[in-house]
Amino acid sequence: MPDLADFPTTGLLAFYVDYFDDLTGLDFDNQTKQNGFRVLYFETMDAVSYSEEEQDAFFETMNGEFYPVVRGVYRLRGEMTKQVILEESYDFERAYGGTFYDVTDKWTNEDSKKFDRLYELVSSSNQLGGTPFFTQIDPRIGKETAHHDTLLFQLDSGDEIMWGDMGVGNFFIHREDLKQRDFTNVMYNWDCY
Repeated sequence: MPDLADFPTTGLLAFYVDYFDDLTGLDFDNQTKQNGFRVLYFETMDAVSYSEEEQDAFFETMNGEFYPVVRGVYRLRGEMTKQVILEESYDFERAYGGTFYDVTDKWTNEDSKKFDRLYELVSSSNQLGGTPFFTQIDPRIGKETAHHDTLLFQLDSGDEIMWGDMGVGNFFIHREDLKQRDFTNVMYNWDCY
């Protein structure tokens, strides 16, 4: 992975969600309560982990409905990219000093074709850091959780990954907590179409 400012450069940053929960571990009343999800950071890779066979055996013993978001084992390959903030979000309001619709209303009136071409640049992706994507709304807008100012990890639906009906999952953290490697106050959200 490329080095990202303030992100760990060694070890393992792990994200877990409760596949047996109807909302995949999401608690709308407290999106930072790590009860149905966990974010853990391991500074080294020295600890013994369950093998793939042990994990499979664990899930075979489970009774009831089981809807995994990720169906398989995948390796991430990182690359640095540039992004455009073009949707209603906490990041847009910070960057432009107003809501998306207030700021872009004048753009759409001036040249709708130009605006449409610009909006095509917005796309969801799997990423660490950067600008988040939402299929619904940014849950940080207008809430005290807005201090979760940094996208820690985003996982988008695709071939063998599915959040509900083609949704996206996001984990946010306060930049100072990230610098301190304190992953106890992470905000978790997912939404779908």
